[in-house]
Formats: sequence, C-alpha cells, structure tokens
Amino acid sequence: MALLVDVTWPGELRFVAAGHPSPQLLGPIDAALLDLPHGLPLGLGLGHRLNGYVETTVPWNPGDRLLMYTDGLSEARDVAGEFFPVPSLAPLLRLGPVERAIDEVNAVTTYVPQGRLEDDLAVVLIESLSEAATTEAAESGTSHD
Repeated sequence: MALLVDVTWPGELRFVAAGHPSPQLLGPIDAALLDLPHGLPLGLGLGHRLNGYVETTVPWNPGDRLLMYTDGLSEARDVAGEFFPVPSLAPLLRLGPVERAIDEVNAVTTYVPQGRLEDDLAVVLIESLSEAATTEAAESGTSHD
C-alpha cells in the first residue's frame, strides 16, 4: 500500500493512492476522510505499468491539516470488534501545534483491548501555513509544511 502526497503547489494537495487508507483533511471548522480513487496496492495486477492510478487534487488552505496513517489506526478494533472511528480524532487534531496534536492519536490505545494494537501504526500530520509563516520558517531554518 502507498499514498503519495504532493504539497509543491500553494493552495492544493495532489494525491495518488495505491490501496492505502484515506487520509483525513481537517479544516478550521470541518473534517472529512478524503474519498480518493484507490488503485490496487503496489505490485498487484499492474506489472511494471504505472497506469491505473489516478491523481486527485484537493484544496489546501492555510490552517488546514492532513492526517495520514497506516491501517493500524483505521483497523484497530475494540472488544466488540468495532473499528476505531478515525473521524473522532478531528477535534483533538485541530488543537495546538502540530507537534502536540499528533500525540492525540494515542487515543487509539484506550480504544483497543489492553491498549495493544494488532498491527503497526504510523501517522503523519501536516499543516498548511500562511505564506508569511512559511517565509518566516524558511528564514529561521525550520519547516512546518
């Protein structure tokens, strides 16, 4: 599985998905799991051809955040076998700096029995900064986007 995200162009994100869980786009007010066209997981059915994968572009505004994660999050189950509700993280991921907000993903360990995930978990949270913040970060030698 793979998810390619291009953040090169101001105001937009470009995606290509290959069997990867849908990322969650968090705006200042709303949040949504992105409905991306999912190609087959890498190595299945396409041989060495790259066709079959569709690029999708979505708006990327200052203040927006994007949560990308492996299926260790989306397929975590509680004692009743219910999947972890990834959208429930949205209010927590909007708060504070990205570096602290990402810690809120640990909520999944209180959801699963005995705090043990059945699969590995990787998460990435990025934020779209205003042009002024991006320039300031570049001048200080740090990066946030």
